[in-house]
Amino acid sequence: MLCRMTIAAPPHVSLRLLTRVARRWALGLAVVLGAFVVALGVEFAGARTATQFDIHVMLHLYSWYPDRHAVAHRVADLGGSAAVAGVTLVLAVVLYATQRYRAALLALLGPLVATGLTEWVLKPAVDRRLLGYVTYPSGHATGAFSVATVLAVVLLGVGGSHLAARLVVSVVVFAFACLVAVSLVVAGYHVPSDTLGGAGVGIATVLALAVVIDAVGDRLALRRR
Repeated sequence: MLCRMTIAAPPHVSLRLLTRVARRWALGLAVVLGAFVVALGVEFAGARTATQFDIHVMLHLYSWYPDRHAVAHRVADLGGSAAVAGVTLVLAVVLYATQRYRAALLALLGPLVATGLTEWVLKPAVDRRLLGYVTYPSGHATGAFSVATVLAVVLLGVGGSHLAARLVVSVVVFAFACLVAVSLVVAGYHVPSDTLGGAGVGIATVLALAVVIDAVGDRLALRRR
């Protein structure tokens, strides 16, 4: 007589966004970047002129990126709300269809929360105005780096096969976000410190949300057992 034995399968690790060790690193980096963004915000509060650092970097960027009108404006626009929303929606749908529910939630919430924090909280609070516009932190840089961080978490968060390929893709995505930030400066939309602040908000927000989503998801999974 054959006996059938059923062994309960462990929770599918791919549902998690980060390993337990990675969560600690992600939370620490989010805190450091958050403090950096706040420190810059305090420094630039009410400012109406660019810093010497900004001017120095801008002069170098103008010499490296001479085609300011034909290319820079188009690349900078890729960090805008329409482009970010489109990429976010497609990514969320793909992740949901592949049952990466936590990742799909992060893809939806990460850029949305980061951009909302920049536009509705930090910009009014800091009130740095250059050429009549409130500029710190950069909303376009926030969007670009939040999407890049979501992709990096999805690709690298829980490990797996083909690590080298996934690492290369993550580096390329962040390099593209940096190109958007540079283009924002060259096109005249922002000064460098604005984009640094935006990058900090985007990365920190997504990492913090990844930690929270995993913590809440794990707790709910334990309650269902």
